[in-house]
Amino acid sequence: MDTLKPADVTVVKSMKNPPGAIKMVLEAICIMRGIKSERK
Repeated sequence: MDTLKPADVTVVKSMKNPPGAIKMVLEAICIMRGIKSERK
């Protein structure tokens, strides 16, 4: 997580439907950081 940059998050946000593995990793990061997920 220390190497995750804001530009990396921007790339994922620009994806309409990111691959399942990316979704799973991002959900895990949100859980570790205590961030509630926003489902659209």
